[in-house]
Amino acid sequence: MKGTFLNNQIEYKILLNGEQWLQGQTITGSLKISNHSSNDFQLCEVGHFLCLGSPKKIKTKDKAAFSVLEKSIFPEQTVKAKQSASLPISYELPDDAHLSDKTKSLYLCSGKEESFYETGYLPLNIGPLQIISGFLDIFSNFYKFKIKTIKSKKDYVEAVMVIPSSKEFASVEKLKILSRVKDKNLELNYVFNLKKIDFNASTNTLKNEIKEIPILMEPKQYQFYGESLNQEEILKSIEGVLEQVKVKSFF
Repeated sequence: MKGTFLNNQIEYKILLNGEQWLQGQTITGSLKISNHSSNDFQLCEVGHFLCLGSPKKIKTKDKAAFSVLEKSIFPEQTVKAKQSASLPISYELPDDAHLSDKTKSLYLCSGKEESFYETGYLPLNIGPLQIISGFLDIFSNFYKFKIKTIKSKKDYVEAVMVIPSSKEFASVEKLKILSRVKDKNLELNYVFNLKKIDFNASTNTLKNEIKEIPILMEPKQYQFYGESLNQEEILKSIEGVLEQVKVKSFF
């Protein structure tokens, strides 16, 4: 991923190694500043910044759109006329880094903190932690619950799933899966919105119910080695959860 921005004969070139990153990965690259003017350019407070930004506010160029999380400033004082200077980029994303969505996303900005709109910024495409991505892939591929939306919710990843058109899941109206890795354990919270028959009512009407099923998997359960997932154990865990909401459970 790259972006080139020109402001008053000063060129800001951001070069990043990759197009997408997962939580926990490291964003690397470089920022190169080229001085095309005939005067020296002062580098005081100039650098690159990892920011959390609001796309809506950025669209209106709101000064409060960006919140700086980390930054690196050029050690040089100036860039002489017709010369350039480069600054390496390396930001290690935390395991709960904010995912890219319509309300907030991470950005790599250049220049000074008060002039990102003039000196350039790139939106970063951030996906869930590799362990969480792998779990959701297994869930989707084997049980046909496709991901509708995915976003950060506090320190969790929240995935809203599309319910398959299967009779056994006819009572499930909505499913959200909240997931995170904490102390190396995979914490999952399945939140089902169900339609159930109310046998206590005189007409056996349907009633709404929210059913939460928390699951904690230790590394020895969900991993073989490194970040290789234990598909068999994960499938057993998922099956145990889904058995609690299948239609046959209520009749």
